[in-house]
Amino acid sequence: MHAPLNKSWFYLIPVVISILVIVVCSAVVSWQRLNSQIVSSNQDHCQLVAKSVSAYLNQLKIILNILVKQKQVTREFFYDLIDEKDSVTGFAVIQPDGWIAYTSSSGDRKLHINVLDSEFSRDSFLEALSSKDIVIGRTYRFKDKNLTGIPIRKAVYDGGMVKYVISVGAYVHYESWFNEGILNQVDIIEIFREKDFYRQIYLRTGAFPDRVYSTPLPKSEQDQLLTRVSANRKVLKAEQVFSFVDTHALDQQRYLKSFSYIPELKLWVGTYFLYDHLINQYIPILMTHIAVCILVLAGCFYAFWRIQNIHIQTQAQLIYQANHHPITHLPNRQYLYCEFDELVTGLERAFCFILLNINKYKNINDSHGEVVADHVLLELANRLQSVIPAKGHLIHLNADEFLLLLPKKICKKSKFLARLQNLLTMPYSYGMAKLNVSCRLGVVDYPHHGTELSELMLGAHIAMESALKEARFYNEFNPALSQAYKRQMLIEQSIAPAVEANEFYLVYQPQILRNGQIWGVEALLRWRNETLSNPGPDVFIPAAETLGQMPLLGAFVLEKALIDIKQLMSDIKLPVHLSVNISVSQLNHPEFIYELKKILLFTQFDPTYLTLEITESMLITEPEQTIKRLNILKTTGVLISMDDFGTGYSSLNMLAKLPIDELKIDKSFVDDVDDLLSHQKMIKNIIAIAKSYHMFVVAEGIEHISQYNILNQLGCDSYQGYYFAKPMSIDECIEYCRRKDDQSG
Repeated sequence: MHAPLNKSWFYLIPVVISILVIVVCSAVVSWQRLNSQIVSSNQDHCQLVAKSVSAYLNQLKIILNILVKQKQVTREFFYDLIDEKDSVTGFAVIQPDGWIAYTSSSGDRKLHINVLDSEFSRDSFLEALSSKDIVIGRTYRFKDKNLTGIPIRKAVYDGGMVKYVISVGAYVHYESWFNEGILNQVDIIEIFREKDFYRQIYLRTGAFPDRVYSTPLPKSEQDQLLTRVSANRKVLKAEQVFSFVDTHALDQQRYLKSFSYIPELKLWVGTYFLYDHLINQYIPILMTHIAVCILVLAGCFYAFWRIQNIHIQTQAQLIYQANHHPITHLPNRQYLYCEFDELVTGLERAFCFILLNINKYKNINDSHGEVVADHVLLELANRLQSVIPAKGHLIHLNADEFLLLLPKKICKKSKFLARLQNLLTMPYSYGMAKLNVSCRLGVVDYPHHGTELSELMLGAHIAMESALKEARFYNEFNPALSQAYKRQMLIEQSIAPAVEANEFYLVYQPQILRNGQIWGVEALLRWRNETLSNPGPDVFIPAAETLGQMPLLGAFVLEKALIDIKQLMSDIKLPVHLSVNISVSQLNHPEFIYELKKILLFTQFDPTYLTLEITESMLITEPEQTIKRLNILKTTGVLISMDDFGTGYSSLNMLAKLPIDELKIDKSFVDDVDDLLSHQKMIKNIIAIAKSYHMFVVAEGIEHISQYNILNQLGCDSYQGYYFAKPMSIDECIEYCRRKDDQSG
């Protein structure tokens, strides 16, 4: 038998899903946290760059405003300024018509250069002519010096008219403009003009094309920036930074871009962080999450695997326990019913189905204790296993029953059964004690006596019960046994309905004194049932005992007999003793004495005329308890008779302890009393014993005058049997007693 798949594996699915969801969520949160950190850091760098650029250019703005306020600006003044400010590369004074008057590098020679002719200078010069504020021109590069400069222009007015325009070239000195830490933390710094999107400053690691200053920001990047600005107008205020991810046109790589706007300079400041760097930083974090996930999942799989194994082991253990006897560890009844077809398949086509019962195993358990009883079971199981062939099976059905499935050719051999009997009847030792245990076997042939398990079990049980009744070691099933068993079952099933249907009735057999007068009658129970052929007391009394119906039948007998004999004594005007048999189940019933008193009170019957007959067999088990019950029974005033005395159970010592008023000599001694001298001696001894204890003696089963004469000579007090009268109805008994009284009178 195999344990089913543990359903706990199905519970692993939601656990795995939950773990994956938690890990994914944790990874997403980690990504968001890292991304937020990078964005925040990039925005901080963007603000720092914006502040640096604004501070530097505002410083130049202040210088230009000072120059403009000077009444006389000389070349020497500009030279001093260049010497003091490393970031100032040069200057120029430009006439309103665009012609350069002089520069810091031209000396006294006249230059024939007009700034209106160059696209780099034209727009900013014209703007300076029309503005009273400084104007930042487009950035240019000195290719030979690998330098970048930014022209800053300011118009000088005289009488409301532009006198000239001062232009200062600001060298973009990255190390002084920007903190070294910023240059290491961002990949690109890009500053461009708001009005035309030309780059003012472009800084990145490694070389970059010269066209960065000659061409404006690509249209796609302009649109992306304007879209973000239109979505959040606050970014146009100073120190407001926003970020997004976009592709950079110059290298087609994705960057995290952060932008800040400088309103007074109308410049956009951007710091770019390469998105691949962000991913590279996230990969170790992601790998950590994946590793944790794998470890947790592995732990879960291991835990569930362990749970599954424990469950399988537990399931297998429970199945084993359910299918095996706890003491002998042999397969049990459950196993037999589940695996019978498989067992039959493994056997030969014909085999013996042998049911074994331990006689009175409960007595061993009650008298010696469970430990000894368990030892007997183990020893018996070991003995049985020693004779079971390889193709046979041994099954422990319940406490005192075993089942043997053996090849027919083995169990049909008389030597095997004789060997088995010798083996099982050997004493069972436990410590210093030696126990003799007897067994009974019922043998059934498969498939001759049946193929279904229920048929085989019933047949084996019937054969075993037959062996028990016949005191044989084993008995083989046959149809006649089945018929007898079915009749017995039918009788047992019909007892309770028969009580309700008043099918039970009483007959009475008179008891005669030595002088021929009526002494009393014995009430005998009969069953009138034509369907069952009127079963006799020897059939239905044991059945009623087995079914626990004797207290009910006994109460019926007592009440009915007392009423009848009360009526008899009233009719014949003579005292008559009534004898009623009681069973061990009646005597041991806790309500028996109470019910007896109630019936005596109800019928107003004198208890001194009531004799309750017990058998010697009642003294076999718990004799002290039985004596105690009899002494209590005596307090009701009734007499007690021992029926069937002389069958061998009672000892003289026991007889002295019993509150007995009467001994009844068993019919088995009376039958051959006129032929066997030994029986005469036995009866003489019984009478002598009774007289020594002042007991009344009754002999039953007298059928011939010769028996009566011998018993009369031996000194019996009263006689009962067919020689005097057969059992009869109460009406017939009344008439008989009248005639007997008339004859004696």
